[in-house]
Amino acid sequence: MNWFKRSRRPQVSKAEVLGAHPVRNALVEWELNDRDEVVLKVPRRQDRVGKILSRVFAAPDHRQIVLDELGSRVW
Repeated sequence: MNWFKRSRRPQVSKAEVLGAHPVRNALVEWELNDRDEVVLKVPRRQDRVGKILSRVFAAPDHRQIVLDELGSRVW
């Protein structure tokens, strides 16, 4: 077994990379707080492992991330 095997790179051309457009994740909800900062609500994992961990640790359904001024502008 070769542990240091190189993974294959995806076959993407330079033109395809330069022509790509970023998109927002449809699962991430967002809102503005009172300081005009963007607050992202990122959902927790919904697979089997995520459900077990959320029961064991009583994790909330979403994780909140507050973006600073620059991050809010980019979002």
